[in-house]
Amino acid sequence: MAEHFLTYDVFKRGIRIYLQQNQFGVVQPTDLYDAFQEALNVENLHDSLNNLTVKEILSTWDSSSGYPLVNAYRSYENNSLALIQNSFSRHNIFTYGHIWYIPISVMLQYNTNKSNYDNSKTTPDYWLTRKYLQIDNFTSDGWILINKLQTGYYRVNYDITNWERLSEFLYYKDFNLIHVVNRAQLIDDAFNLAKWDYILFEIPLNLSKYLTRETHYLPLASFLGNISSFKSALTFTDTYRNFQNYIISILNGAYNYLGFEEKVGDSHLDKLNRINILTWFSDMGHQEYRDFALKKFREWKSNKTSLSADMEVPIFCGAMQIGTIEDWNYLYEKYQLSTEKDQKMRMFSSLACSGNETILKR
Repeated sequence: MAEHFLTYDVFKRGIRIYLQQNQFGVVQPTDLYDAFQEALNVENLHDSLNNLTVKEILSTWDSSSGYPLVNAYRSYENNSLALIQNSFSRHNIFTYGHIWYIPISVMLQYNTNKSNYDNSKTTPDYWLTRKYLQIDNFTSDGWILINKLQTGYYRVNYDITNWERLSEFLYYKDFNLIHVVNRAQLIDDAFNLAKWDYILFEIPLNLSKYLTRETHYLPLASFLGNISSFKSALTFTDTYRNFQNYIISILNGAYNYLGFEEKVGDSHLDKLNRINILTWFSDMGHQEYRDFALKKFREWKSNKTSLSADMEVPIFCGAMQIGTIEDWNYLYEKYQLSTEKDQKMRMFSSLACSGNETILKR
């Protein structure tokens, strides 16, 4: 966070000053703050901190527990923006004691020029140094997004109209104009706010509709990490089939983009994304995936192909769900013979994926 509100050059200079002045010495946090301040003075960038000192800012963060929630509410009739800070806490129980000095960076929706969507400028547009700040003459058009590239250590909540505008933009417009980190942030913030009763679950679920077009790992991982609690709650209910269909519909776009099998040009995030998707497909009963997994397992079983360590669990687990007792026995034998600890764990967890009660009760 400090790197972004100080700028990279000031941050780097400050670290060098800190190391040079304190090598072999005993230090306190204020020594680092003083080094940053010295670097800031050299660059003459005091205005970027709203004439605050580095010590004044960072001392509000270095010994307080928790982290803030910034509520951004617009008055669309009066063209104003209200920023309100609270400590983020479970079940929307506000604690009013501590005040953080929070760097606020803002992105606005533009209707014409795509070049206006600048994700690179992460220095603050405003500083929230008290509980409440009202900004007048603020646009009421389009959506706003706060905390560009999630460089600040806080969550953000919006008024319902802004949540709706963000959801519509992601679903109908070019969602890539919002940086992938912020897309993941929006999903994560919305689900956590709903989980602890700040907003209705309708908001994150509507926001997530655009994920049918998403192919990047970060937003999908954010969604799947948050939706896993739904899976636990719904597994033995009458609505679980609907939940399975919902997850499959969300992930189908990314699955069609990535495919089942690893490719030579896959990035590390592509590989992680594929593993995540196939693991969820396995849990959600995706028949095409299970058929593919059983086919690949039997090819591996007959020594016609090899499997990377990354793909073993998705393939083994999917195969065990619809495979025969002979398939299960073969994997169990391989588990017993394996001398590699990590592989044994992958095989062991996959053996439990079988849907055959006779096998599981052995």
